[in-house]
Amino acid sequence: MNPFFDKTLLIVLGTVVLSLFSFRPTVAFAAQADAPPIELVMIDARQPAYTVLIGIPRENVEQVKKQPKEDGLTILSWKAFETDAETLIGKGISNNEYPEIPLAKGILALLKLYPAMPFGVTWNGGVAVTYSDYKHAEKLYDLHQKSADEYEQKKPKDRASDPIHPENQFGALLGEDWKK
Repeated sequence: MNPFFDKTLLIVLGTVVLSLFSFRPTVAFAAQADAPPIELVMIDARQPAYTVLIGIPRENVEQVKKQPKEDGLTILSWKAFETDAETLIGKGISNNEYPEIPLAKGILALLKLYPAMPFGVTWNGGVAVTYSDYKHAEKLYDLHQKSADEYEQKKPKDRASDPIHPENQFGALLGEDWKK
């Protein structure tokens, strides 16, 4: 099995499904009660530029449990993840560019609202949703590893130009209600 293909397929499928809902975030956020309950959370920390989180609904639990164990993949109960979300989400963040944003709160809301959809938390505290977001996070990570000074010069300087800014992602997918 090709892990790149699997991850790319998840990202592409997630982008397609999210695009169907993102044009009406307040309606989608209101529909949260109709979302299937999340039983498990899969944490894929195999890529240093981002960690992928997927909420696994009840109907997919047996299928997920049958998957072979891999280094860098963790499966937790929803309760365990929710209880320690800040710590678990923060593990992959090595240079938080958005410390003022309640990242765990937004990620929990995304996982509940969009079961089985992958969401990435980037090494700098951003949120990746589309393939382009993941590639952007990789590019920034590589640049930072090469030269922190060059990274500081080339990173997005404002929210509008930053595709992985958490508030851009949460606002588009959850509306403004996620902050309450």
